[in-house]
Amino acid sequence: MSVYAGDIINAPWSSRPTILEVLFLVQTADLDFYGVLYSNPDPLKWDWPSPTGIAWVYHDGLQIRTWQEAGQKPSFTDYSSDFEIEQIFGHYENAQGHVSYAVKWVDYNVTCPTWESDINYSCKHVVDYHQRLSAPGSALTRHQPCFEVVTATTV
Repeated sequence: MSVYAGDIINAPWSSRPTILEVLFLVQTADLDFYGVLYSNPDPLKWDWPSPTGIAWVYHDGLQIRTWQEAGQKPSFTDYSSDFEIEQIFGHYENAQGHVSYAVKWVDYNVTCPTWESDINYSCKHVVDYHQRLSAPGSALTRHQPCFEVVTATTV
């Protein structure tokens, strides 16, 4: 089952978040995860700083759901973490210039990537990503979201 702009997300934090744009598709052996830009119709109810946001969603066969993590997720800021970055494969920059990176982790017990915004910009993977981004002929673009299919391997 696919996910498209205009689809409604079943989310515990809002009544009817709507997908504005599909930014990325990450295919795994179990699920297809979509990195999406969404509109939140209840920004005042939940005191959100913005009426839009980004999330990872999947289609469970009946509806589109947000990916909920059951445990501690990896983090760029946790240098003592047991998690290692496999790849940064994309980013999203909002109208205010806030950048979030799409990150795939090595040996993370979940195949869903994460959106990371509080990062160490000197991290090798961030530097490598920006080199790929600025390479001649790169399909990645810094001014608009790009759609890329990333096939994730599972262990």
